Amino acid sequence: MAWVSRPPVHHRRLLVMGASPATRHKPCRIARKPVRFPCFSPELTNWLQSGFMGAGLAIVWAEVRAQGKRIDEQGKRIDELRADIKEIRAEQREDNRALNEKLDRLVEALLTARQP
Repeated sequence: MAWVSRPPVHHRRLLVMGASPATRHKPCRIARKPVRFPCFSPELTNWLQSGFMGAGLAIVWAEVRAQGKRIDEQGKRIDELRADIKEIRAEQREDNRALNEKLDRLVEALLTARQP
């Protein structure tokens, strides 16, 4: 059964479908069937599936909004901490100025005390 140019039609069909001409078996196809709940009607099943999708989206949306609120609260807290740091730095600058003045007076007093 050797052919020169083209295989016979029934062999070409088998080749297209994925089977080899030697076995002449059709390929095994695994078809994914939709999930069916035998105790529910198809309308109820469709409604439940869409309800689950809606509930999932609602949960995600609630988490996004909650995350936004947490970010806003953290932003406010950061602003408060920045204001506190500015106040502390201003107090430190004032303390440093006062200490520098005291140091200058002390150095002047020591320099005047050493002169004969």
